[in-house]
Amino acid sequence: MRASYTQEHWFVTADSRRATLFHGMKDENNRLRVAEDRSVANMHEKEHERGRPSALGRGSGAGGAPSFASFGHTGEEEHKRFAREVCTWLKQAADQHQFPIVTVFAPPEFIGQLRHELNGLSSRVELRKAELTRLRPGALATHPAVLEEMDRQARLQRGR
Repeated sequence: MRASYTQEHWFVTADSRRATLFHGMKDENNRLRVAEDRSVANMHEKEHERGRPSALGRGSGAGGAPSFASFGHTGEEEHKRFAREVCTWLKQAADQHQFPIVTVFAPPEFIGQLRHELNGLSSRVELRKAELTRLRPGALATHPAVLEEMDRQARLQRGR
């Protein structure tokens, strides 16, 4: 049986390209209602794509001059940088909304990067392995991983 709760719960769906903050609350029929609060995108990937040489070794324009391939930041470095930005973004959101805990749903490889960057946020962030970034609020409201986590948070709050 699903727990009944009235307090708002906050969670994030994230991957190496985007992170979105949601809040959820049960309605009078005990159904979870989810709404998007804000999101942040990995702008580093876009920056590198614009200036990256094509497969033929030409610049990024139609008449681009031949150039040597640039190695710059690897994908992993870009993802680490974005994980750091997501943690800063989460800290700002946590301070603004005053939520005690936020759950982050992310793929395993990005969870590792986030865990490394959490620093002072570790007591306020729960990391859960799940790829949910492409789901809209309505689908998140019925997703088993989200429902389970919201119920777990409700039980923890009642136990305080």
